[in-house]
Amino acid sequence: WVRVYKPVDESSLSIEEADRIDFVAYPNPATDVLYVQTNSNTFTEVTLRNTLGSVVFSDTQTKVIDVSELAAGMYFLDVIQDNKKATRKIIVQ
Repeated sequence: WVRVYKPVDESSLSIEEADRIDFVAYPNPATDVLYVQTNSNTFTEVTLRNTLGSVVFSDTQTKVIDVSELAAGMYFLDVIQDNKKATRKIIVQ
């Protein structure tokens, strides 16, 4: 038997530029404060979830999250802007 693989058209795998939210969360890992910077001045909601999916922080129009009281571990940061959502992994030390 011979397997023949076809090249993948990478353009079909990409997300359209208009559908993406570009944001940066720093520092990562964080100890006291986590800053969220987006490519826009406005965003609808910022949510920080633990690995069980429980929301540990949620706010609108904030760009600074106090993580000093959170347990050390991995979290997921969701940013929702113009009905689009993006998620990043965040480490709290």
